[in-house]
Amino acid sequence: LATACLSTATHESLDDQDSTQPHILFILQDDLGFNDIGFTDTGSPSTPPEASANISALAREGLRLRQHYVHWHCAPTRRSLLTGRLPIHHGEALVPHDQDDIDLRWTWIAEKLNGVGYKSYWWGKAHIGYRSMAHLPTNHGFEQFYGFMDGSGNYSTLARWNNSLPDHNNTVYSTQLFSELTIDTIEAHDPSTPLFIYLSYQAVHGPLDLPPYDGGGTCNVNKPE
Repeated sequence: LATACLSTATHESLDDQDSTQPHILFILQDDLGFNDIGFTDTGSPSTPPEASANISALAREGLRLRQHYVHWHCAPTRRSLLTGRLPIHHGEALVPHDQDDIDLRWTWIAEKLNGVGYKSYWWGKAHIGYRSMAHLPTNHGFEQFYGFMDGSGNYSTLARWNNSLPDHNNTVYSTQLFSELTIDTIEAHDPSTPLFIYLSYQAVHGPLDLPPYDGGGTCNVNKPE
């Protein structure tokens, strides 16, 4: 599921907003299914609107793209989003994580946005290849990056990167961590400069690790009642 939230960079009149660059918060929710959210009108009793209250509110108050599709697994979706290219150009097959490399010859979205004055930040999952340091987001237009390069792992202990350096000490539950980084970035940002945040959550990709306040451990979705 992808959610893009836009706000105008200044409080100018509506007549002036055509020339105003919006702030962009792009949220990518990993492996979230169509029936896992409450606003899809499928009538599924397992996902009423309150099951995803915040996402349902964004859909209710914003613009829904009802015929927008992503790819069957997460890596080509990410490569397409970052480069604007269809998977026919970068591969659709499910391959090992060390082969899920983005083509470094392509221009990334942050590089394009930076060219028109944006500051860009990446918080969360990468999964775009890690054969070289050149795959790090900070080498492709993102001013700061904190997250992980792999495709999946424990929500608290999976190896993380702070810009171009590994961070082996931070074990905060990833959903909480990436949310806090996003909030801190928004609060500290000068609103006169257009802002782009790519918030790429690890959830709900397996393993389904519970947060510490829910007791930790791994959720077994197939466990009988």
